[in-house]
This record gives sequence, C-alpha cells and structure tokens, in this order.
Amino acid sequence: MFVRIPTPVGVPPNIEVVKWLMWAARFTDWNIGCHETNAGIADSRNQICEEFLLSNHDELWMIDSDVVPNTRALKGPYSILCGVYPHIIDNFGERRVVWSTWQEQDDGYVPMQLKDHRFPVDAAGTGCMRLNRKVLEKIAFPWFENHFERGTKTMVLGEDYDFCRKAKAAGEKVWVDPNYRCHHMKMASIGQVEDAVMNNLKMSEAA
Repeated sequence: MFVRIPTPVGVPPNIEVVKWLMWAARFTDWNIGCHETNAGIADSRNQICEEFLLSNHDELWMIDSDVVPNTRALKGPYSILCGVYPHIIDNFGERRVVWSTWQEQDDGYVPMQLKDHRFPVDAAGTGCMRLNRKVLEKIAFPWFENHFERGTKTMVLGEDYDFCRKAKAAGEKVWVDPNYRCHHMKMASIGQVEDAVMNNLKMSEAA
C-alpha cells in the first residue's frame, strides 16, 4: 500500500486522517487474501528485531512512539521485562482505565491489578519492553503477528499478546515492573477520561 496525502506547504495533515492511516496500515495485505498479516505495527516490530539480531548487542529495548518512558533505564535480571502504561478500554459498555498487564481467561485476556513488586504476567503491552537476544533466537520468525477472524477485518489477537504467547510457549516468562510507569499518549475527550476514572472509582468502592 502506497498512500500520499497532498496538503498545503507548512500545514500538517488532520490528526484524524493520520490515526486512520495508522490503523489502515494493519490491513495492508488484506486485498491479497491474507486473514493474518504482519503489516503495520507488527511488521515494524519484526524489522526492529531482525536488525537487532544482526548487531552485536544482547539487549533490545523497544519503545513505541506513543509511549513516554520513565526518566530512568528499564533494568532487571529478566529475559523479558516490560514497563507499564495505562489504557482506556470498554468494559461491557463502561469505559475503564487499566494498566498494560493481562491474564489469560476463556481464550482471551483480562486486565490485572498492579502489585508493588515485579511480577510475571500472561501478556503485557510491548510498547516499553526490554528483551534478551536469546528470546528471539528461541522463537521462529515472525515474532509478532496480528490475528483476525477469517474472512473479516476483526482483530482477535494483537501482536503484543501474540508475542507474549509465543515467548511463554518457548519457556520464557514475561515480567512487568509496576514501578516503571510510562505515559501513553492518546487522543481522548475529557468526557471519555472522566467516564473511565469514575467507573474505576465505582468498581473500587464496590470491591
């Protein structure tokens, strides 16, 4: 897919157009009949890993463009270690703020509560992830894949979960550092944020 949008000199493209193009990039290969594709984010992650393996380094620290890391380095004696950052999700019609830590449940994933120390998870957001070379050497390429319902554009498993699932199958643990908290830069209305925060408070009071 080759897309260019003509705009007046010095005028940035509309943010909604940019967001749409970033999402559309996930489906680059759709027209050639692929129900699973490495296009977009997953493809970029795979390319980063390939270039890393060609280097003489042992550790890769991957940071997404919309994730602002902590002011210190992400360190620890773990093959896979992730920082945490918030998400706004829709939970049965109610928005919630959750952290990028997930536990497998009923063929899917549900958010986990943060602990006060580093702990292993079934899946974590890979937008702030440090991993050792040996992890990639134990997993067959591609390391990151997006999975879709066959015949549709409905994503059923994103590349973050896919990688963590492959790593666990290879005998590796996915660790998170709850004290390494990052900002997650997303476009959201104040109303959406307020709804999410208030729903979190209601759930805390009910518990």
